[in-house]
Amino acid sequence: MLKKYSNVSKGVTFVEVIIFTVLLSMLVANMINYIYAIHARDLKLMDEIQNAEKGFIATTAVMLLAMGALFFQVATLSAVASYFDGIERKEMRVQKRLNETACQETLRLLAAKDYFLNETVKLRDLGCVVAI
Repeated sequence: MLKKYSNVSKGVTFVEVIIFTVLLSMLVANMINYIYAIHARDLKLMDEIQNAEKGFIATTAVMLLAMGALFFQVATLSAVASYFDGIERKEMRVQKRLNETACQETLRLLAAKDYFLNETVKLRDLGCVVAI
């Protein structure tokens, strides 16, 4: 009987923290940039623009462009996060397989060394418990 320790944490991973921080900083930066653009536009063009439709169309266009850029950034970061999560999971599967093989080989060595081995052997470095 071969039991394995679970090394997977149930909390927030480092990659998720980085992704959230990057997304939040991009959102705040785009909001500040948009507010600055609106403020600068209002200061410079307040006297020149008399028609309310031109201001509404310009504001709508800037908002659509900002939302499009934000959506593109979110989609790109989502794809990057998904790729790196897949790579990390693949590395964990490879390490798990290597640990299983090492645990089995260590068990064979222990059984060959001590014929009367009748207890539970814990191999914490490899993450397994063997009951003989």
